Amino acid sequence: HPALLSIRFLRRQINAPNKKPALDITSTFLSIDGGGTKTETALYLPNGDIYFSRTGPGNPEAYGTETATKNILESISSVIKQATHGNRDLKIGSVFAGISGIDEENEIVAMRQEISNLVGNASILVMNDVVGAWATSLLCQEGIIVISGTGSNCFGVNTEGKAWRVGGWGHLFADEGSGYLIGLDGLKKVFQWRDGRGKPTVLTDLALKHYSAKSILDLAKMAYHRPLSKADIAGFAPLVETAALNKDQVAVDVFMNAARDIATLVNCARENLNMSHQMFSLGLIGGFVDKSPIFQEYIHQQIPEAIIKAPTTPSCIGGLLVAAKLINEWPAAVSLLISNAEESYNKWRAAGIR
Repeated sequence: HPALLSIRFLRRQINAPNKKPALDITSTFLSIDGGGTKTETALYLPNGDIYFSRTGPGNPEAYGTETATKNILESISSVIKQATHGNRDLKIGSVFAGISGIDEENEIVAMRQEISNLVGNASILVMNDVVGAWATSLLCQEGIIVISGTGSNCFGVNTEGKAWRVGGWGHLFADEGSGYLIGLDGLKKVFQWRDGRGKPTVLTDLALKHYSAKSILDLAKMAYHRPLSKADIAGFAPLVETAALNKDQVAVDVFMNAARDIATLVNCARENLNMSHQMFSLGLIGGFVDKSPIFQEYIHQQIPEAIIKAPTTPSCIGGLLVAAKLINEWPAAVSLLISNAEESYNKWRAAGIR
């Protein structure tokens, strides 16, 4: 994809000679993570202060271009207002926007123009949110990342800066290893047991309780007549995990199948990036996999060459590294910048999202 060519630029700049300590960065830059449930924006000031804002979903594919753009622009305006206390202009050097559901060049150009109209003459890069996840997990270094939340996606970058993406086609065509398919597979096991073609499992009682269903027949009717949404089905995945942790073999099999699916995605990316015969960094990120040690363990069993990294850093923070590279700045102490940003983010959340 044409937009992914920018990864080459970002990789080259990581080793640029003008590295600066984090506190010596002289530019103001901004990162946007536009997801399917929320949009989060981070603004970095040269004095080290970092501000955050949150608005509604920023996925134009799922919610429409008008709604997504409105939420993204509101998030930018909010974070600038916080940083300036609403009484002065702020010169922004660069913006990185990682937006889920955005891939086509015309969508990227249109979103970049909308952001430019708001922030002025800044360097702006708009890409799919897998790039922000890569920056967050691997700090813009070579390796592969897997997103597993409600949906799934896989993305990798090699030492030459070549990028490759696998999956991410949505729950109708892909989403292997996602919370949605784990939840769905767990529910299928309940109905298979009811038919007499599956093993007994605690998932039956867990499903009836979770969905407030009186019987398996009631659950089936509810699923089709309510109907159960993608998020509703993904919401059962944590209960499948609980059953697996308690050694329910059916639930364990569900997770093992999901781990094999993720290994297939990752190995496809490795092959296309010429990384098949080496140890490599594998970032696991998303509302499901980064909080599931058992899932991480099963994935590692399938891909023993992987050095697994599972940060819980918000993608809007990792995106600040991409934004910094757009204006040829790079902190010498990357971990310091990230830890300071996480501390600011946690204080912001504790104070109440604005």
